[in-house]
Amino acid sequence: TFVSAWFNMGNTYSSIEQYRKAIKAYLETLRLEDPQPVTHYYIGECYEKLEVFDRAIDYYRKAIDLDDEFADAWMGVGVCLEETGKRKSSLNFMSKALELDPDNPEYWYIYGDTLHKEQNTEEAAFCYSKVSELDPENPDIWLDYSEMYDNIDERETAIDIINEGLEHQPRNASLYYRLAVYMIKSGKKERAADLVGKALKLNYNRHSEMFDYYPDMRMRNEIIELVNTYRK
Repeated sequence: TFVSAWFNMGNTYSSIEQYRKAIKAYLETLRLEDPQPVTHYYIGECYEKLEVFDRAIDYYRKAIDLDDEFADAWMGVGVCLEETGKRKSSLNFMSKALELDPDNPEYWYIYGDTLHKEQNTEEAAFCYSKVSELDPENPDIWLDYSEMYDNIDERETAIDIINEGLEHQPRNASLYYRLAVYMIKSGKKERAADLVGKALKLNYNRHSEMFDYYPDMRMRNEIIELVNTYRK
């Protein structure tokens, strides 16, 4: 009957990805004490991990009913709605989460990704910009932010974004590889080769990222020669 033990058991099972066992432990805490919003939230999170999105939404909503300022629960509903194809509805819940916690870079990132899928480039760009301000050390934001502009052929903007990212993460090889791709697309072959050389020195193993992003890079003899030079 020791509630904290059941709750911590749930947390532990969840941390090792045994979500169904975690749910059973959390449900036991609900049986033993008055309902707590965080317990409902964690149950919802477990169902989300199991991709049982309808059940996850039910428990996130129960958390909100108990605490309508529980930002994570609002975002949880939004994410699950997006996963089930109800993207427009999901944006309302994500927006509410941001209203409650406007300095959360993860929220801005998720919201931006969802807006991007809706082809709302302008608002998605604002969200990605917020992520870059709040969490400039995030290893992915500069890639995703720049890619959005690359996809609409605004390459100079994409280049500017990567260069800004490199000011914060000067040893991030992935940014150099991506910048090299943008330079190739812009016709700046020599600059691209210089960047690939820098990236290979920093992290040879990530060189496949540029080929995955832009397969035409495999057709560039000067790039392939560089890669072969650094091959161990």
